[in-house]
Amino acid sequence: MQFDEGVYERAARVLGGSTLRVVVVASSFATCVGLYVAGLFACATEISGMADNRLLPMAVATRNTQFHSPHVAIVSTLAVTLGLMLVDSATLLPVANTFSGLVAIMIFFSAIQVRRTMPYIPRPSRVPGGVLVLCAISVAPIATSSYITIKAFMTSTVSVLLILGFGAPPLVYAFVRTRRHETLLYR
Repeated sequence: MQFDEGVYERAARVLGGSTLRVVVVASSFATCVGLYVAGLFACATEISGMADNRLLPMAVATRNTQFHSPHVAIVSTLAVTLGLMLVDSATLLPVANTFSGLVAIMIFFSAIQVRRTMPYIPRPSRVPGGVLVLCAISVAPIATSSYITIKAFMTSTVSVLLILGFGAPPLVYAFVRTRRHETLLYR
């Protein structure tokens, strides 16, 4: 039997008839729904935590009084997810690669910045040679992540629009928040 789409369903029908096939299809569906709901809740909780720490507007942190679930974050995450279902997966892959690459680049730059500005904070692991060695060993991963990010901008117009659409709001929010913080400091 060749392993492709529907192989478990066919194997269940051969081994146990239509009853086992129905059980396998139902359990597969329930598993997919459970994984999606768990991922949605984890993402919404992360977004709510960002709002609690004032990285996002406070309205996103609103929680349900009975279950204490971040219902505004869940609904907004669900709305974005449902909207992205209209986009082809071949178009979404470069977008996901771009944001993964940008996250990796920011992690390396953050590690270098923290090592440079706070060298005496205890860390679980140490890089021998200090900041210069950390910069040197970060060159290849940063270059790879940069290549993936730049390559994604050359794939399709829809991918570029999605990257800009999802990338611009946090950058604008960070800029406004930084400006507001700077003006409050000098009053």
